[in-house]
Amino acid sequence: GYECVAVGKWHLGSAEENHPLEVGFDHFTGLLGGSRSYFPQTEKAPGSGKRIERDREVIPESEFNYVTDLFTDEACRLIVERDEERPLFLYVNFHDTHYPYHHAELEDRLGVEALPRDQITPANAEAVRATYANAAANVDAAVAELVADFRGAIGDEDHVIVVTADHGESLFENGSLGHGLRLADLESRVPLIVWGLDGEWPQPIGLSEIRGRLGAALQRGEVASGPGSLRFRTDPERRLFQYLPNLRTPSRIALRGVDGSFHYDFGRARFEARGPDDQPLDLAPERKAELAAELIARWEAAARQHAAVQKYFP
Repeated sequence: GYECVAVGKWHLGSAEENHPLEVGFDHFTGLLGGSRSYFPQTEKAPGSGKRIERDREVIPESEFNYVTDLFTDEACRLIVERDEERPLFLYVNFHDTHYPYHHAELEDRLGVEALPRDQITPANAEAVRATYANAAANVDAAVAELVADFRGAIGDEDHVIVVTADHGESLFENGSLGHGLRLADLESRVPLIVWGLDGEWPQPIGLSEIRGRLGAALQRGEVASGPGSLRFRTDPERRLFQYLPNLRTPSRIALRGVDGSFHYDFGRARFEARGPDDQPLDLAPERKAELAAELIARWEAAARQHAAVQKYFP
């Protein structure tokens, strides 16, 4: 089977049974939490979710200068040291686009003047977005470096590359800053780039679907010798289920399709429809009832599935 390698933030639980090495990965270098300082914390040791480990051994903070460089170097090392008798699955997660969207190691790649933390305010929204865009450009450069090293190591072997993100970011467009706050395009719609596959995938598509579709494509032999011809086919009837902040006690649940979204707000105890521009939308009573029934059914099904998984991974 595949040699599976994970590098970067994990953010899927810090309990032992959720550790990358317990769920199928052969090697892991990164942090179990969602974010941490990009620089060494030498005055006070980071907590369990923020310290960086290499296959369960904590890497001393004195052994690196910048987390993203460490992750890039570790990924490249693991590529070179891979078992060449086995195919390789490599997962890398960079997190430089988190608040405050700038730090000393980020280069000015877009000709912008990065805002200091104390000036990240609604009044400076345009400059905040420019600062964020520059952080994203730096992540793009790190990905490009990693891809180049990866291809240099594997030579002419066929390979598939998927580039995506786990969330977007509100940058004061609707008065809020951050992510995990609203079920809106700004926070939940992310890029998805697939290189090296043939076939067809539906659109819209959820991140939770990628593993299954990628596995099925590999089994069908749809790996291309080059960029591939994978097409994303728009399905106007396809809707993704979304929720905040958790399945058991959500504050909001939604269905999202290419023509907009349909929500239930538990705090206000009401359904609401929104168009592709995230603005309120009037629906006929029959259509509203149909979507409400589908939304509740999808939530109940997802909650049952989650509860079943929790028996094994509490």
